[in-house]
Amino acid sequence: METGKAVAAAARACSAAGAFKPRTSPYDFQGLELEGLKLLAKAREATGLAIITEVMSDRDVSLVAEYSD
Repeated sequence: METGKAVAAAARACSAAGAFKPRTSPYDFQGLELEGLKLLAKAREATGLAIITEVMSDRDVSLVAEYSD
């Protein structure tokens, strides 16, 4: 949230952030996924910034579209 506020204060129009992490190993951290998308949406509400994030799989397109711009 603090980063989003700083980006908005710098007069930027959007914030790019990753909710999913490319898999380096099936046992490694793979991102916050849905929870990360929800946090990004909360940051958008607080800052007015558009949210840009990646889609790692075609099965996630609808989910990412629901939470990002």
